[in-house]
Amino acid sequence: MATVTFYYDDNSISAQKTLDFLMSLGLFKKQPPKISSLEQSLKDIEEGRVYRLVNRKK
Repeated sequence: MATVTFYYDDNSISAQKTLDFLMSLGLFKKQPPKISSLEQSLKDIEEGRVYRLVNRKK
């Protein structure tokens, strides 16, 4: 599988219609943007999936 990246002007109606046409053919699928490890860590903290543990020595 190859990755194709398109850069276009958001205000261009013809570019948007062209991309919509390519997507309607079913030959391409849109992937969500990759999240960096830092963004993923911050998201985990916000959603409460990270717990702080204190190492106690007796």
